[in-house]
Amino acid sequence: MIEIEQRLPTPTEYRHLRSAVGWNCPDVADCAAALARSIGGVCAVDDGRLVGMGRIVGDAFYSFIVDVVVHPGHQRTGVGSAIVRTLEIVAAHATVTGKVGLVAAGDVVPFYVHLGYEETGSLFMSQNV
Repeated sequence: MIEIEQRLPTPTEYRHLRSAVGWNCPDVADCAAALARSIGGVCAVDDGRLVGMGRIVGDAFYSFIVDVVVHPGHQRTGVGSAIVRTLEIVAAHATVTGKVGLVAAGDVVPFYVHLGYEETGSLFMSQNV
């Protein structure tokens, strides 16, 4: 049975899941630094093995869901939805606004729309510094 735990993954777990879905895998030290700057996290564990994760980054006004990853063998089983719903609870307690945002790749937009998220018209912008 899959259990949802309110905790951050270890850097090794984080790298393993990112690799499982084809995401880049920064080194352990960089992963540890990123995880340490999180507001909170959620892990899905099946028989002692991490099969899903997500985390919240931000501050008292803004919070964003990032790194929602479910191992391919556990996708489309409700694990991702459970992770997001639990992250929403974490975010609600971490912010004074009670709002949470996220950036979704095009192929997962339907997943988030199904969970009640709406496109805001904002554009995600970035720059290498």
